[in-house]
Amino acid sequence: MALNQKDLRIKKLWEKGIRSIGEIARKVGYGGAMEEGVRRVEEGLKRLGIKK
Repeated sequence: MALNQKDLRIKKLWEKGIRSIGEIARKVGYGGAMEEGVRRVEEGLKRLGIKK
């Protein structure tokens, strides 16, 4: 499965110990649309197999 750059960034932040989905969304670059960003981070975590 090919991961996009934002998924790789989510994985890197998760491995650094950041568990707040809102904070990950902001750092990945979804800052202006936080609601949408949180949803996309959750989808990314599912694709990475971190969360179900």
